[in-house]
Amino acid sequence: MKFNDHGTQNQPFTDSITSAHADDTMRDGIPKKYWVFRNLVSIAQILIVLGGLFGAVSWVLADNNGARLWHNYFSFSQGVSAWANSELRMPWDPSGSDSQAEMSEDDASDASWFSMCNLGTQAVFEAQTTNVTAVVCQDSDGALTFIASGPDDAWAELPAEDRGDYWAATDGTVTYGLGESGLSVIDNATNEYTYNESLEASIRHEAE
Repeated sequence: MKFNDHGTQNQPFTDSITSAHADDTMRDGIPKKYWVFRNLVSIAQILIVLGGLFGAVSWVLADNNGARLWHNYFSFSQGVSAWANSELRMPWDPSGSDSQAEMSEDDASDASWFSMCNLGTQAVFEAQTTNVTAVVCQDSDGALTFIASGPDDAWAELPAEDRGDYWAATDGTVTYGLGESGLSVIDNATNEYTYNESLEASIRHEAE
């Protein structure tokens, strides 16, 4: 056994090399490879979350998807509220509310259609064809907006004008016409009807 000048036992050379190598590959008693893997996983998770958030925001801002989603949600919530008011009775009110229970189907559909108007506006005319629900909304300044919802998430929301017996709105390519006689779409280039259908139901409201 060999001792150094200080009287302590010499550490074998191989032991010192092994110890130094272990220190280089460890961090806080855990292999450094673990920390590298952990950091890579964390970065990947952050990128996935940011990518999903970017995709969701892009979808909401594109093609009126956000407005359509809000209108659909609001319409659904109004329908649930109308159903709850007419069908459910509170334990402390076993007799229920006869006035609420007698809500007609027209009232329920009216609530659903009205939800298509943006906040701060009111419906002045609402109509339903076989495939399309349309409404003309008016704000406090009297400005009119034509909104229509059709199959396959089709959606139109355009400034409108009152032409007496009907309302008209155009996007430059086609002109929509909505009135008691029906809903029509005219191609501005050919001045021919591309859609013309009579109404199955309609409601006219007096502007407040």
